[in-house]
Amino acid sequence: MNVCMVGYGMMGMWHSEALQRTGAGLHTVVGRRPDAATEFAQRYGYKKVKASLEEALADPEIDIVILATPSDQHEAQAIQCLEAGKHTLIEIPIA
Repeated sequence: MNVCMVGYGMMGMWHSEALQRTGAGLHTVVGRRPDAATEFAQRYGYKKVKASLEEALADPEIDIVILATPSDQHEAQAIQCLEAGKHTLIEIPIA
């Protein structure tokens, strides 16, 4: 299964470290700052970097999206992911 990580802060790091031990396909990192997102992708072995969630969701190779973004963004992002037919994990559940 190919994973898309949205956000590359502390929770993105923790999930990426755990995923490296599972054999999951680290596919795409989504981040607003291209240099930081690219550095994160290289550190953990992600294949691609995208600037927007919409761009990542259009990729048919992505199976799973992990939302490691600020909590106030989760609801809208989760809805986008689910409407795109992606399995979705929200780091902190919607309250």
